[in-house]
Amino acid sequence: MEMWLHYNSTIDFHLSTLDPNNFITIKYENLVKNTQNELVKLFNFIKARELSDVEISKIVSANDFSVLKSKYRSWGNGHFFRSGLVNEWKTKFTAEEITSSINRIGDLLKKYDYDTRSA
Repeated sequence: MEMWLHYNSTIDFHLSTLDPNNFITIKYENLVKNTQNELVKLFNFIKARELSDVEISKIVSANDFSVLKSKYRSWGNGHFFRSGLVNEWKTKFTAEEITSSINRIGDLLKKYDYDTRSA
């Protein structure tokens, strides 16, 4: 937890020194929930040519988590990819660990609009 907090606090600090027009923040949860819209935002940010819905759908399909997991099965003895589920960490931690984690990193989670409820 301390390492996560250190890395993310460091990134947060450096982002605060940059012009917000020079970077984009894409949350994994949003990417999973609405992949197509998040990709359009990314493509617009990098000033990529406008892509059709069909082209974006092909990109999404080719990079679906299950496709990548299957394709790179041999990486890390088959454990390179986790499940890809949003908030999976809450199923791996005990209630006490979740509460402790949220108490420790809650301010940073709140800053980026993450849910800080324990359950």
